[in-house]
Amino acid sequence: LKASAESLGGHGGGHNIAAGATISKDKDEEFLNMVDNIVGEQLK
Repeated sequence: LKASAESLGGHGGGHNIAAGATISKDKDEEFLNMVDNIVGEQLK
């Protein structure tokens, strides 16, 4: 989440069992697509 949020001008953080991010509202779809792709790759 951190890398995806930061690439869109936001910020993120967390720890090994939790994560959070803050992004501009107009970037929500792009952010969700990025995170979905990252999680999908991790599940392969």
